[in-house]
Amino acid sequence: MIGESERESLLVSDHLTRPEVRQAVTTGTGTAIRYSQSLGQDMFYVAYLIKEKNIILRLALPMAQVKAIENKVMILLAIAVYLTPVLAIFIAFLFAKYVFREGGNHQ
Repeated sequence: MIGESERESLLVSDHLTRPEVRQAVTTGTGTAIRYSQSLGQDMFYVAYLIKEKNIILRLALPMAQVKAIENKVMILLAIAVYLTPVLAIFIAFLFAKYVFREGGNHQ
């Protein structure tokens, strides 16, 4: 069964020649990045073989969207990398304050 979200299924060329589909047939999953003539932009393709149903699920996303997601993830990762030492120092400070206060009460 062929399904297409952007255009009529009958107008879609043979997808079995696509690199991600060929890879999915042999290994179970496949990916490719290439220029789409029909959409006029670089696309990221993922194909997944569903053996139980004997079908291949193929998804595509414009590379501009992939890059936007990648940029958001990198920003979050950078924030985490920079905030982790600050948080560790703060926790160490609170722990040291607690230890020295408790230690002083027992003498």
